[in-house]
Amino acid sequence: PMRAAFLRAVKAARDAPGSSVWKNNLKQIGLAMHNYHDQHGHFPPPVVIGPDGKTPHSWRVGILPYLEEADLYEQYRQNEPWDSEHNKQLLAKIPAAYRHPKDKPESTNASYFALVGKGTLMGDKDSKGEAIREITDGTSNTLMIVEAKKDVPWTKPEDIAYNADRAAALPQLGGWFEEGFQAVFGDGSVRTITSTIDKTVLQNLIERGDGQP
Repeated sequence: PMRAAFLRAVKAARDAPGSSVWKNNLKQIGLAMHNYHDQHGHFPPPVVIGPDGKTPHSWRVGILPYLEEADLYEQYRQNEPWDSEHNKQLLAKIPAAYRHPKDKPESTNASYFALVGKGTLMGDKDSKGEAIREITDGTSNTLMIVEAKKDVPWTKPEDIAYNADRAAALPQLGGWFEEGFQAVFGDGSVRTITSTIDKTVLQNLIERGDGQP
């Protein structure tokens, strides 16, 4: 009985959203975002436009070279839509960092999303990429990428819309744990946000320059 109780306790610790088992993906993504910023002078925009000046791609494709996935990045055709016959074949090559440990091993859906909208760290869908200096509430006080359970292929340029109207409902975040969800902040730190968080506090964390750090 003691051994069974111990194993249950170990499993509960591993399954808890604050466990290091679940943090690694977000840490890798956060580091890749900062390496992108170092090279480009800003974070990737939520929607990266291809070299043809019109084809939209996800930031998840844009940071592949900084996730040690340069080969996959080279295979992706930037002048074709994410769901072209060629690019769809790359869905199965989803980087390990984009699949939540609780997702099915064959899943090609993303588990990590940007909050997209006016005033967010990543900006709105027309953003060209925000620089650290524009995060006036401080990078350690501003959400960058959040964990969410959504049926969105990892290469699809779709994220989570945020409405800056404070009266609007908050978007659905999380879904992998009842207790809350994990997020990587603008400084690269990974923290658990509890499901009981006050709405205003969460809005303050989402907005990069509301003066409420």
